[in-house]
Amino acid sequence: MPKDTLDYLSDKTEHDLLVILEGFKMLLADSELFDMLAEKLDYPDEMLIELRDDVNKFISDIPDSEL
Repeated sequence: MPKDTLDYLSDKTEHDLLVILEGFKMLLADSELFDMLAEKLDYPDEMLIELRDDVNKFISDIPDSEL
């Protein structure tokens, strides 16, 4: 991951990071946005699907009180 991205994320609270992940999860649930993101990032669909599944699993493991 690029250093500027890591620097940006390192200053975020846990709640902020969860909001970012939830937004990412919603973005990947929309097939048109999914395709646009895959094209923009030049990222294979299979890898993006795996990443989406990982984020979904991570989010589902977090108690609702923390979201």
